[in-house]
Amino acid sequence: MNSLRTRLLISYLSIIVVGVFTLFIAASLISSTFFQADIRSILAEKGNNAASIESLNSAFNNGVRNSLIIAAFASLITALVISLVMSSRLSQPLRALGIAATRIASGKYSERVRAPAIKEMSDLAYCFNQMAETLQENESRRRELIADLAHELRTPLTAIEGHMEGLIDGVLEPTPVTFGIVQREARRLHRLSEELSELSRVESGMLKLNLEKQLPLEVLNEVIAKVSPQFEFKGVRLEIDPAAAKASAIKGDRDRIEQVLINLLSNALRYTEKDGYVKLHANNMSDGVEFKVEDNGGGISQEHLKHVFERFYRADKSRSRGASSGSGIGLTIAKYLIQAQGGDIWIESEPGKGTTVHFSLLRWQ
Repeated sequence: MNSLRTRLLISYLSIIVVGVFTLFIAASLISSTFFQADIRSILAEKGNNAASIESLNSAFNNGVRNSLIIAAFASLITALVISLVMSSRLSQPLRALGIAATRIASGKYSERVRAPAIKEMSDLAYCFNQMAETLQENESRRRELIADLAHELRTPLTAIEGHMEGLIDGVLEPTPVTFGIVQREARRLHRLSEELSELSRVESGMLKLNLEKQLPLEVLNEVIAKVSPQFEFKGVRLEIDPAAAKASAIKGDRDRIEQVLINLLSNALRYTEKDGYVKLHANNMSDGVEFKVEDNGGGISQEHLKHVFERFYRADKSRSRGASSGSGIGLTIAKYLIQAQGGDIWIESEPGKGTTVHFSLLRWQ
């Protein structure tokens, strides 16, 4: 009774039955009245014969009734066949959709449904297939994440374990170099843990922001002071565009803006070779300020460019497994942080020419 097919069938039959019943009653009442009027008119001209009128009236009523019974029976049979065909056409795509949904729920994310001819069903099938494709992509990235995290965890843990065993067995001397290696690998684990925790908070909307008046040039200078040693060590030039001094005050969370900039600068440094450059910009817009982190590194192909803000996505996995690699979630966090402050973030890049990451923040009112 709750199935769409049954409900459609009952609704079709109910309409037909009511229509036929109404036709039967109306014909029985109205046709007799008109027939008697016509007969009286005829007999008035040729003489009134009550027996003839009654006989003709009875014959007419019987004929109309029999005709309506036959017509009603034929209508019901036709309606039944049409209802079965139509309800089957409507319910079959839904049954297929239900089967596909069950398979997807069991982990078979490659399942798809065929789009039927009915427009509404076709739209539903399209949306379902889009959802299934998204789930399949997310599952693929989840598996990649597990593999990447296993690698990220295994490398520092192996280094820490090896050095600690060497110290315990007396194979390694307890020198500052040995302790420095252990400390560096421990920090790597800590960084990964912090990024995963941060991603969880920003995606759940639990992140609290302290939106205050900020001066772009001050923010850029403070960020440069924090990251300059890494750039100097690699031999990459880091500078601020002089026009940043004219940028208007913005509304934002100082710590979160610096976090985004440091993440973008870390990415730029990672993929910019020695003697390259990274440049910071801050320019006024109609309703705010646009920040840019520009580098002349290797760049990103268009194939990967549209995915760079997706979590756990890495454009170049072969270059992302070194000790200085990121976890693939830094840009995802940056996107959430900028959007949470009312801004937007986007990226432009060309292989061999470098990458520029833009983000905007609202002007302080």
